[in-house]
Amino acid sequence: MWDTVGNQRSLASPYNAISVAMVQWMVEHCMFAYDVYVQNGESVTAVQLLFRVHFNLGRRDTVPSRNTILRWIHSLRTTGSIVKKKPPGPNTTVRTPENTERVRKALIWSPGRSAQRRA
Repeated sequence: MWDTVGNQRSLASPYNAISVAMVQWMVEHCMFAYDVYVQNGESVTAVQLLFRVHFNLGRRDTVPSRNTILRWIHSLRTTGSIVKKKPPGPNTTVRTPENTERVRKALIWSPGRSAQRRA
């Protein structure tokens, strides 16, 4: 972001705060957390402290939450991977001739309901 003089301004302000939930952790972060968790007697607090030190984060910077760390550990131990099985949200449907015909019949049957609601 640029100010009126042409100098680059920081986006760190109370008006441009980034939600903690929006942080996307990388594989490097997950693997570091797992290694530290195993080496330090399965302590989540130790993982958070060493995470902050290793990645040179300040006091107010975000670190993975307890639930995030435990989810990584569980995922690595059960599947050997940290990739999510499926994306969150409802399953998407495919527009096929059969589905189109089904919606068309539903519209004829009750025209008061919208097509979007029927789809």
